[in-house]
Amino acid sequence: MSLFSSENNQISDFCKRLNEVVVLFEEARKEGFEYVLNCDFHENIEKKSGRIDKRSIAIISDPSEVSASKDWKDLQTFIEVTRESTVKGKTTEEKRYYISDLIESAEEFGRKVRAHWGVESMHWSLDMIFGEDSSRANSLHAAMNLGTLRRAALNVVKSNPPLKK
Repeated sequence: MSLFSSENNQISDFCKRLNEVVVLFEEARKEGFEYVLNCDFHENIEKKSGRIDKRSIAIISDPSEVSASKDWKDLQTFIEVTRESTVKGKTTEEKRYYISDLIESAEEFGRKVRAHWGVESMHWSLDMIFGEDSSRANSLHAAMNLGTLRRAALNVVKSNPPLKK
C-alpha cells in the first residue's frame, strides 16, 4: 500500500501538478460528491482537550481526469483531507492532498491518513524535544538505544499530565 502526501519530497511532480487535482475536487464538490462517478466522501468530528476537529475526506478514483496520472505507476486514487479545527472560538482550516495505488472508501483512507499523522506527530515531538534529527549517534546500537530511551521518556511525559507543564 502506498499513500503519498503532497508534502512528500519524493513526489515533487505531484506538487507541480497539484492545481489540476485541486480543480478536480472543486468540480466534484460543486456537483455533490455522491453524484460524481468514482467519488466518495466521509466526514467525522472529534472533540478532545477543548478542541473540535472536523475532518472531511474526499476521494476520486479516476486518475484519468488528471494529465499527470500516467506518470505515476499504479495510481488509483486522489485523496483530499480537509481539517477544520476550532479552539476557543477560533477556527482554522487546512487541506492536504494525497495519491494512492489503492482503491478504498473515503472512510478507510481517513483512518490511514490519521494513523500516518500520528506517527509523524511522534517523530516531530522526538525531534523538537530531544533533537533526534541532529543526533550524532553513528553506531547502529547507539542510535537504536538512544531512540528507545527517547521514546520511553516521551511516553512517560505523555502519560503523566503534571510532567507536561
